Amino acid sequence: MSNLKKQQKLIIRLLLLIIPIVLITAWFLHDGGILSGYNFLYYWIWIIGFLTVFDAILIAIILYKNINRKNTREDNRIFYICTLLLTGSLLYFLINLN
Repeated sequence: MSNLKKQQKLIIRLLLLIIPIVLITAWFLHDGGILSGYNFLYYWIWIIGFLTVFDAILIAIILYKNINRKNTREDNRIFYICTLLLTGSLLYFLINLN
C-alpha cells in the first residue's frame, strides 16, 4: 500500500473523530451554552460517550487486523491518541464534578 493511501486513511479516521465532537459542541453552544446548568454535565456525558464508542470501534478494528496479521501501526497511533483523549476527558469531568 502506498504511503499516500495510508495518509488518506489516517486523515479520514481523524476527521471521523473530530467532526462529531465539533457538532456536539456546536449543538450545546446553540442550546444555551456549555457552562449553563445541566448543559455542562450533559455535554461531557455526550463527549465521553462518543469517545468511548469511537475507542471501542477502533479496538475492534485493531483486533480484527491483528487476527488477519496485517500492519496496524497507523491504527495503533489513532488508538493511543483516542485513549489519551478519553482518559483526559474522563479525568477532567471527574475533577469538575466535585
